[in-house]
Amino acid sequence: MRDVQTSSPALKDSDRLLTRDFTFLCLTNFFFFLTVYSLLITLPVYAVVLGGGEGQAGYVTAAITLISFLALPHLGRHVERLGRTSLLRLGPALVLIEALALPYVGWFPVLVAIGIACGGALACFQTGANNLVADLAPLRRRGEAMGIYGTFTTTAVALSPAVSIFVMRNNGFPVLFAMSAAMGTAALALAFVVREPRQHTVASAPGPLLNRMALLPAFCIFGITLTYGTLISFLPGQAAKIGMENAGLFFTAYSAASFMVRAAAGGVSDRLGRAPVIIPALIAVAIAMFFLSQSSGLAMVLGAAVLYGLGYGSAHPAIMAFAVDRAGPEARASAVATFYSGYNLGLAVGSLALGPILEATSFAFMIAVAGVAPLLAAITLYVRRSPSAITHQ
Repeated sequence: MRDVQTSSPALKDSDRLLTRDFTFLCLTNFFFFLTVYSLLITLPVYAVVLGGGEGQAGYVTAAITLISFLALPHLGRHVERLGRTSLLRLGPALVLIEALALPYVGWFPVLVAIGIACGGALACFQTGANNLVADLAPLRRRGEAMGIYGTFTTTAVALSPAVSIFVMRNNGFPVLFAMSAAMGTAALALAFVVREPRQHTVASAPGPLLNRMALLPAFCIFGITLTYGTLISFLPGQAAKIGMENAGLFFTAYSAASFMVRAAAGGVSDRLGRAPVIIPALIAVAIAMFFLSQSSGLAMVLGAAVLYGLGYGSAHPAIMAFAVDRAGPEARASAVATFYSGYNLGLAVGSLALGPILEATSFAFMIAVAGVAPLLAAITLYVRRSPSAITHQ
């Protein structure tokens, strides 16, 4: 191993968080996920328009998340050679190309192929951006940094689904895809402003595909994102059955609640440890899913969305910090890749495996089944918790 040193060693132990590069990285994250979620939330509907069935609506989302799941470990293994900022820029560049191509897609299999390319873009961005966050965050404020960074994702998720569904219904898919392309252009421009820090460990050889120390955090985030994959794939098409005209309202309420707790929950996990934050948050997500499965009106659905957002927003930064804590600086890239492999595998399973349950039973039963996953993750973490899960040192 060899270390690349900065020209100002005194900055190594600085607790300053809101630096220039961290700020621009957060803005890049915001516009990238505005673009990605405008596609994630509407492409399942577009799939039905192009001839896919209701159960097949999740195929596009599954293609995005499965390809990202498969690519992440390889990108994480070679991130030192490829460069963090190069991957950061490649993500929005690919999404921009896809948004420009979508108006010309008229066949369902081609749409799935677009989803595969989007999965590659997501993997590139997540690898580059999240390694940059880990590098830029002061050790003692790591959870807080990931919480702040995550609030930009949450804000994008709060705005993008509702706006995108509104534009889709009132202006059609061509205008929606033009809007997505504009947001992708902004993300790409901002990505070129972010500078790669020189203070990180450079591996002399590629690391492992998966980091064993990050498998438990990866399973925890898998339990959450399985529920989210189910929601983004099937809620837009089923919203009317539970008293909602625009499914985007669910995601707006969820995101607003998540926004309120992300930074605070990350800071609490810095002080109290990761497990005391993660376990209650996972249980909250499970309860929200069971509550949603019994909902029959807008007020109940929004209540479930708020509880879901509080759980998701509290868990995500703490679980990611937990993964980085356990790995150590030398294996940070593979830990981040393993974490996001679990993240994207959960999205894929929720999008793909839950479709047959919907077709065979009901939307309520499918949602209840999905809610078992975060509950199992909470039990697993409680049983396997260790001193490293209780503290972040």
